[in-house]
Amino acid sequence: MSKVLVAGCGNFGAWWVVGLLRDASIDLIHIYDPFFDATSIIESRLACFPEIHSSSILSKVKYTNTLQKLDKSYDLAIISSCSAARFNLFSELLDLIDSVYWVLEKVLTSSLIELAAFKKLCKGQRVFVNHSRRFQPIWLEARQAMDHLGPIKSIRQELGPWELASNSFHFVDIISWLLDARLISATVINGKWRNSSIRSAGYFDLDGSLQLTYENSIFHVITRDTSSSANKFFFSTNKNESDSTCQFLIDELSGFSDLVTGATSKITLEDWSSLVLSFTQALFISGNSLLPSFECVYSNTEILLRSFRRSWSMQFGSEGGFYLS
Repeated sequence: MSKVLVAGCGNFGAWWVVGLLRDASIDLIHIYDPFFDATSIIESRLACFPEIHSSSILSKVKYTNTLQKLDKSYDLAIISSCSAARFNLFSELLDLIDSVYWVLEKVLTSSLIELAAFKKLCKGQRVFVNHSRRFQPIWLEARQAMDHLGPIKSIRQELGPWELASNSFHFVDIISWLLDARLISATVINGKWRNSSIRSAGYFDLDGSLQLTYENSIFHVITRDTSSSANKFFFSTNKNESDSTCQFLIDELSGFSDLVTGATSKITLEDWSSLVLSFTQALFISGNSLLPSFECVYSNTEILLRSFRRSWSMQFGSEGGFYLS
């Protein structure tokens, strides 16, 4: 791979660029953003990697604020704009350029109509969605360590202060992948919609719990708890999970504990640029099961959006329009 487009270069886009700069096989990173030049952010993040000399490495980066100035073809195009602009930007780029691979940031969209339109756009293209937890060492290690357990029947997740609705797309993907079980249904419990704590006006998120059901009668409940800073997953082979029956604990901030064998690991979350490096390199390994294709993510996204729309209309009396970050 030699030429990559990063379309939309805010917080996530800048991390994509830093991760891509760590890959010596990439010759050019073309940044498109009509509003913001992220060069200073990229330089400050590169300082965390002393093996990279930013003065020379940045010569690989080319910035433009106009779509018409893009090249005609890329090896990889990454759509990392805000969710409100993602569909229109992807649609425009498909008309203007060719790319061997496409990567879309989550949340794909907050609209079921737009989700169906995304499906049409992706037809005939090699499109993946950035659910990068699949590449986190803690989850790869946990998948191996869980092999000796009986079938998992329930997961209780203590989310901490993170956004429930927006991040649920990540959590559903990692549990579906970890347990090889498709999401069947989602229900918001005691939900209360509010302005997003991390985005500007017009973006919303959710307090309360999300009750999820997967194939093989696997239950997963995510509860947002602002009094905690952790993100913990309690796994049980019993249908009605409680602390006393928990057999496996994953805490993304401190590692995991196998309560059956007593084994523990201090592997925690890697920095985001390392995940970018793993994600892009995996694109070129044929049949790599870690990669979340659009087709794989589509069904989960549709089920979650229907649940969120129902919850929103119960609170406000109509479906209305809202964006998830």
